[in-house]
Order: sequence, then C-alpha cells, then structure tokens
Amino acid sequence: MPLPSAVDKFLGFLGSSARPTALFAVGGTLALQRIDRTTALAAAGITTTKLVLYPALVWYVLGQMLHIELFWVQSGVLIASLPSAGGNFVLAQRYAADADRVSAAIVLSTFASVLTVPLAAWLMLH
Repeated sequence: MPLPSAVDKFLGFLGSSARPTALFAVGGTLALQRIDRTTALAAAGITTTKLVLYPALVWYVLGQMLHIELFWVQSGVLIASLPSAGGNFVLAQRYAADADRVSAAIVLSTFASVLTVPLAAWLMLH
C-alpha cells in the first residue's frame, strides 16, 4: 500500500537530513571540547580497531572460517573498512556514553579512511 505523496516526501526529507544533522552535532561537540591525551589515545584505539582489526576479523571469519564466496568476502571487508558513522555519536550522546571520545574517533577514522579504504579495496581485488 503506497503512502500518500505528501507523507512520502516528508519522510524522504526527514531521512535525508539525519546524516548532516548528526555530523553537525559531532562538529559542534568537537568545537567545544579540548582534546586531551586520554581522548586522543581512545580515539586512536577506536580508529585502529575499526579500520584495521575489524576488517581483518571480517576477512578471517567470512573467508577462512565460513568459506563464503569471494564476492561476499570482498563486500564484507569493504563495508567493514568504512569509517565510524555519525550515528554512533548520536547514540553515545543519548545514553551518556562518552560522546567526546566517540566524536573524536569519528573524525579521526574519517580522515584515516582516506588511506585505509583504498588500501582495503586494493587488497581485496588482488
């Protein structure tokens, strides 16, 4: 059953605004915080885990343990190698789970992914 046109457009606009709003909130939090050594180390640890260890774990589980087709292994590793999402910050802020460190990790993982995502794609294709 299709939605009325007005409702469909409204929900489309609402869905399209979620990502920019989350990134704006991350930027606002980073602008107000002072990044100390503990926050920087936590962000580096989260980023390393997300961009290096997690894709390696996905490759091992999908390819070596489960022996799934190569296409799906490659797809899984490429998806796993993407940077941390802004939605993580929204959840961390909502549940008071150290949003400062999460926002720093999102920014750091986004910058680092400029190198790691192409590297992961190259490794998966060769």
